[in-house]
Amino acid sequence: DLNRTLEARVAERTQELEQAKRRFEVALAASGVTVFVQDRELRYQWVSQDVLGRRKEEFVGRTDEEMLEDPGRSMAVAAKREVLASGERRQAEYQAAGRWFAVTLEPLRDPAGEAEAIIGGAVDVTERREQEARIRYLLG
Repeated sequence: DLNRTLEARVAERTQELEQAKRRFEVALAASGVTVFVQDRELRYQWVSQDVLGRRKEEFVGRTDEEMLEDPGRSMAVAAKREVLASGERRQAEYQAAGRWFAVTLEPLRDPAGEAEAIIGGAVDVTERREQEARIRYLLG
């Protein structure tokens, strides 16, 4: 009886977690935010959705050096290394595949409090940057 009760509780909790995961995935897709996790070597561990014309699975196990082109690659790597070194949140904008992204980077900490990975969120802000450039041109 105790085993059946525990199995039922585990099954119920598993279903709740799956539902929460699905809600999270739908919310991310609707928001246009791409969330990613990279380890200390800046290898992608997880990416929430397809981005830059590539499937999310293509990123896993690869680094920015393999996935991005300059000038965005250099800017992204520098910002991420700064987050790992400082342990502080950082916001940046950089270009990748002809698009501009506003990125928030935050350290993920190990039990000792050291930054062991990075979690980031990226939003495509290309349209906003193009509008700002048009306004500067018109005012100039």
